[in-house]
Amino acid sequence: MSERNIELMRQMAEFETSHDRDRLFALYTDEVIFRDVALDVLATGKDEVKRLLESVYAAMEGYSMALTSAYADENGGGAEWIMAGKHTGDFMDFPATGVSWKLRAASIMRFSNGLVTHRSDYWSVSSFTKQVGLA
Repeated sequence: MSERNIELMRQMAEFETSHDRDRLFALYTDEVIFRDVALDVLATGKDEVKRLLESVYAAMEGYSMALTSAYADENGGGAEWIMAGKHTGDFMDFPATGVSWKLRAASIMRFSNGLVTHRSDYWSVSSFTKQVGLA
C-alpha cells in the first residue's frame, strides 16, 4: 500500500472542494488523461481537464468532494467519494434546476513519480437527474 498516493487522493478531494486550482493541478502530470465515464467525456492534458472542472464549478454551486475510502500502491489506486453541489447553471446537456444533489462516485487512477497520470471517474447520471428533477 502507498500512503503517499492515498494522501494524494485526500489532497485531491480537499483541493477540488476548496476550488484551489493551482494546488489541485500540481497533483497531475501535464499529459494527464481524465475520463468522466458517466458523461462519456475524455480530457487530455491539464488544460482540457481544467476546462472540464471549470464547467463543473460554474454549474454546480458549492461543489464538493469528500473522500470516503481509498486504496493505492505505487502505480495505481481507487477511491470512493461523495460529491455534492447545487445545480445552478447549465452543465453539458442538463439545464440548470437550482436543486441540490449528493452522489456516490468512484475513481480509478494511475500514478507516476507521485503524480496522477490517468483518472477515470464513475458516478450515476440516473441518480443525478432524479435528484435535480430532470428524470
